[in-house]
This record gives sequence, structure tokens and C-alpha cells, in this order.
Amino acid sequence: MFAKNHIWTIILILTTTVLSGQDETFTATAPAVVRAGEQFQYVIEGSRQGDIMLPPLEGFQLLAGPFSSYSSHSTWVNGKMTMETVVTYTHILRANRKGDLVIPPATVKVGRKEYMTNQLQITVQEGTAPAPVPDPGQPSEGEPTVSGQTGE
Repeated sequence: MFAKNHIWTIILILTTTVLSGQDETFTATAPAVVRAGEQFQYVIEGSRQGDIMLPPLEGFQLLAGPFSSYSSHSTWVNGKMTMETVVTYTHILRANRKGDLVIPPATVKVGRKEYMTNQLQITVQEGTAPAPVPDPGQPSEGEPTVSGQTGE
């Protein structure tokens, strides 16, 4: 009985060690070539949910995000169940200037651990300047104006 309990304890410890020894990976992707002023998606994908900390985005402007999605897929093959989970964080960026620019690795914090994504090299080609964002308080060109007075 004593030996049997020790065997189960050792199996439990080994199983926990193997499962916790699996390192998470987070991968960053974006187009290799964009035009200045063009919006594009910067996507971080991994197998666990976490907190994303973006690096300084020199030469880029963060327009929106992160938008997150989660999918899970399980399969039975030869009596073994495998489960794959994918968590995706999408950011919308815009390139501000042309040249060969770098997005440094982002940090993903899962529990008490921090993981780094890969660094991305993006070639930004000549493009059009981004259209100015209209001031919501000012009418756009050709739009009729309305005075602040109300009817009788």
C-alpha cells in the first residue's frame, strides 16, 4: 500500500512537470510590405489568453485594438484526445513614414509569466498621406451649417 501511494505520487508529479514544462508561444504577424498612410492588421496569436503589452511603435500609429477572438478544437485520434486552443489579438496600425521599419517584440503576460513575440520587419513604401480626421464640431466642406437657434 505504501509503495502504491508513492508510485501514484511520482506519476502525479511527473505529469504536472510535463504539463507545466510546455512553454507557451505567441507569434506576431503583419504584412511584409505596406504603403505609408495605409491601415493594416498587426496580429498576435497564441494558445492562452493573456495581457498584451505593445512595444513602442515608432513610425506607426495605433488606430484600434486589441480585438480578441478565441477558438478551441478537440479531436479524437486512435483513442487519444487532442485539444487545440487559439487566441488571437488584432490591432489596426497605420504606417506614418516610408522606409524599413521594425516592430519590436510585444510582451504577453499569462498569470505570473511573461512571453515575448517575434520582432517584425516591415517595408513601408511611398503612399498617400492619411486623410485628416474631421473635427466633429466643425462641418465638412460642402455640408450645410445649422445655427444653434431653435424654432419658435
